[in-house]
Amino acid sequence: FFFLMIRRPPRSTQSRSSAASDVYKRQGINAEYMGTKFYEVHDVLNSYPLFIFGESYAGHYIPTLASEILYNSEFLRKKLKGIAIGNGLFDTATQEQTFSPIARAYGFVFGPKSQKLTNIQLDLTRNRISKHYKDYLDRFDDGIGFVRDQVANINPYNLRVQNNPSKSYINQFLNSKEAKAMFNIPENYTYSYRNNDVWLSFGEDFVDSQARHFELAIEKIDVLLYVGRND
Repeated sequence: FFFLMIRRPPRSTQSRSSAASDVYKRQGINAEYMGTKFYEVHDVLNSYPLFIFGESYAGHYIPTLASEILYNSEFLRKKLKGIAIGNGLFDTATQEQTFSPIARAYGFVFGPKSQKLTNIQLDLTRNRISKHYKDYLDRFDDGIGFVRDQVANINPYNLRVQNNPSKSYINQFLNSKEAKAMFNIPENYTYSYRNNDVWLSFGEDFVDSQARHFELAIEKIDVLLYVGRND
């Protein structure tokens, strides 16, 4: 088999797009490009089935891309056999309600702590309905962080330790001469940890449900949803 890794499809969510309303439409451009150009250049892949995998925010763009292929790309429709998404974000209206029930079911929280999660869920619903996207994302982070801390206070950047996450080692690696040479990065480029501007700009897209695209995909191909320890 062959494995092709795409960080984010062009003009898809958390990629360059003039407006949130362009996201679904422009997935068709991605599908058309793959159908008319990619396989022409890599004709050795023509005899292989196509599976699309992703994680986290892929829960937004993979179902959309799959439904575009299945209903608007005759060439790729014959190749696409399945999709799989790990720890996917695809329907916040449903997923935001799982914080407290799942945490209680696994014994991570109880008593007042359980009520705190329930309060976060209520805030999420209110902020989503009222379209207060910044407040929604802030509370979503609160919920994820609270559950993680109750599990074992796992550092998501280093699963071997249990403490508050430190990003300093990321900058040290990316700014090293060895890493810049490996990734062909100019020596005068300096990396630093992100701010919240990009994250907050996707509030409206973040809460947009992709369930309808899952329903379209399940009718025609295999769909796998899986959960990992960390994103």
